[in-house]
Amino acid sequence: MPLRRLPSISSAEPSTPPAVGVASLEKVEKKKTWLDSQEARDAEPMHWESYECLLVTPLFGGGVVAGQVDQRMPIRASAIRGQLRFWWRLLASKRLGDDVNAIRQEEFALWGGLGTPPQASRVWVEVRHDESPKLTEAKNINSYALAGADRKPGDILYCQSTWHLYIGFERSHLTSAQCNQVMEAVQWWANFGGIGARTRRGFGCVLAPKCELLTLQDVREKLGGTLVFSSAKFETAFVAWEHAIVALKLKGKKIENRQGYLGPERQASQVILRVRPTKDGKWQSLALMLPTVKNAKEASEFLKALSHFRLKDSSISDAREKSKKETSNLMQTCHVLFKKYQTKS
Repeated sequence: MPLRRLPSISSAEPSTPPAVGVASLEKVEKKKTWLDSQEARDAEPMHWESYECLLVTPLFGGGVVAGQVDQRMPIRASAIRGQLRFWWRLLASKRLGDDVNAIRQEEFALWGGLGTPPQASRVWVEVRHDESPKLTEAKNINSYALAGADRKPGDILYCQSTWHLYIGFERSHLTSAQCNQVMEAVQWWANFGGIGARTRRGFGCVLAPKCELLTLQDVREKLGGTLVFSSAKFETAFVAWEHAIVALKLKGKKIENRQGYLGPERQASQVILRVRPTKDGKWQSLALMLPTVKNAKEASEFLKALSHFRLKDSSISDAREKSKKETSNLMQTCHVLFKKYQTKS
């Protein structure tokens, strides 16, 4: 399937279809319609939504080589597209129930895929930096956050600059319901998704002030999952993240055992750790329990433990010192986005 040229973000008007091949100018001028041509599809006006984003926890992996950060392109649009499809699929499974064929057909029509004939995606994803990404090495990461992954110096980095995510789609090819589903997937990704690898352990958390924060009721009604917040609030995202990791290590091992959920095969963790800002300028850790968790008793015990869990005073002090040393520039950028978040709230 031939690649399609990405339409310009800055232009809202359709461009004049270009001549292709070796056709003469006279033939091109006499052509009355472009409706069936590839050029017409490329020339249609696109609707773009932009999101200013910042990573507030370190980035692990996510490059073309597994477990390594791509220094030139640390945040990849293709990876975000995959996450958006994941969250769209979770929401669709709640909306459509167990009708696998209906979910597949709707996903194919919106996000594209291989079929007969193959379908191009109706959704464009692009990442842009106003300046070269500012990357610094992250140290003193809790080993439990890595879930046993090997790492070398430089594998875990802070991206201490903001970047912009652009989501584009052709309104003429999508219904209003499909457009809303795309925006909803972005919102859930910004709340509970991330960038790179080990995002379920809290790596690559995204702060996007334009996306509203989802509530307990949203998670229950639209996803069928469970959401719990820590009762404690922290000065930095790093300390809040450290809190969630230690709580999971000490209180959540039974549900973190990723064998036996859906069968004997190893499954992805059903617990997603995140951090989010609060309206008073602090940070909270949280855990999202996906609806596929089968160990209901252990899950309930972990969620209760996380909500009341407190790091020891010495651990909080150590985490705070690490945060001050490693995230000073990051916190300055966070402060700017905090103002946008508080204004929006």
